[in-house]
Amino acid sequence: MWALGVIIYIMLTGVHPFDLYGNASDKEIQHQIASGNQPPLGKSPLTAHLSDDAIALIKKLLSRDPYKRFTAQELLNHPWVRGDTARTSKIADSDKRLSAYRAIKTKLEAKVFADMVEMSDNLNADEVAKKTSLIERSFQLLNPDHRGYVTTRTLRKLTEQRFDPSADGQALSLSGFSDLLAENLRNRYFPKGHVIYKEGEPGHAMYFLNSGSVEVFTKDGVKNIRKAGDCFGEGALLHPKQIRSASIRCITPVHAIEINREYFEKFLATDEGKYRDEVRVQEI
Repeated sequence: MWALGVIIYIMLTGVHPFDLYGNASDKEIQHQIASGNQPPLGKSPLTAHLSDDAIALIKKLLSRDPYKRFTAQELLNHPWVRGDTARTSKIADSDKRLSAYRAIKTKLEAKVFADMVEMSDNLNADEVAKKTSLIERSFQLLNPDHRGYVTTRTLRKLTEQRFDPSADGQALSLSGFSDLLAENLRNRYFPKGHVIYKEGEPGHAMYFLNSGSVEVFTKDGVKNIRKAGDCFGEGALLHPKQIRSASIRCITPVHAIEINREYFEKFLATDEGKYRDEVRVQEI
């Protein structure tokens, strides 16, 4: 139940409650937890966009006293989980706000794609960064102050596009950011030993590794390892014959972001193909 509190905090704020800046080691996080320090809640800028019920729920889940901590049944019966206290006005206007965000979705996707290409090319990324999902790392680039949300003002500057006035001043959390991108930047899971694709097959998508590692191998005996933060599969999308030049097998369980050919080509077309050479270099 305590771990669920940590997960909900991350989903609603975009930061770890005991690693607010995303740069702590596992030992440092353990020390923060063991020392009894409480994460920012209530009046903190990180949680200013949360409802009173959401904050109360997190407090109950992160209680250090196991006898005061919520049980699973108490969690399920909580008004915030049941949706009993959701504001009617927010529900009624949610479709308008979502439409406003969708208006800049293509440019936002292109920005995230560019970020992921750059991250996958960063051989000097530290171990902490590599443990963070690529979507979350891209979100944090839009959120340098670690507020846990991205404002429409930030998105307006990024996309140079006006928003519907009804959405102006709203904030986009990490979970909302991820949901907005989910249609074309698909999260995929593959078990250990799974062959994602084989050499000679048609290539319809490329992948960025969020976690885990894969083996790249060919019939000629060439072998290579790709790890979290790396990308693979882009070769077939750039090749004239559009076929896979190698096979990919999961060495560990793998979480990856899949981008299909259609959107790959759209992303490369952004800024007159600015990222095509970068992707070619990464493939080589």
